[in-house]
Amino acid sequence: MRTPRKLYTGRAIRADGWWAISIAGFPGAHTQARRLDKAESSARDMLSLLLDKAPDSFDVEIVPDLTDPERLALEGIDEAKANYELAKVQITRRQREAAALLVKGEGLTIRDAGAIMGISYQRIAQLTAATKEQ
Repeated sequence: MRTPRKLYTGRAIRADGWWAISIAGFPGAHTQARRLDKAESSARDMLSLLLDKAPDSFDVEIVPDLTDPERLALEGIDEAKANYELAKVQITRRQREAAALLVKGEGLTIRDAGAIMGISYQRIAQLTAATKEQ
């Protein structure tokens, strides 16, 4: 069984075109990166020197310091993604029901059902095959 690696959390604050990075538990130790995608590497290098350990012997997580409007905007994206995933499930369920009604109930061909529903006949075949399996 592998021992879990130590995780260090860095806080990144935007300042004068740079990201200033500090690591919890290491007061006075700071580093910086021009871009956020380089912040972990900078923090890892700093910690490697402070701990006298190999840079790949621990994990580093960088948390950018965001304003409330920025945080709310990101939460809005997460909410929209969740709603989108739910909508995809509902669309598939309703497509399956409609395809079954058109093909099995009305006796239409899968090509006609596809034309009516605005989707490919191959998708109609998938939807009606899924209905048979359930």
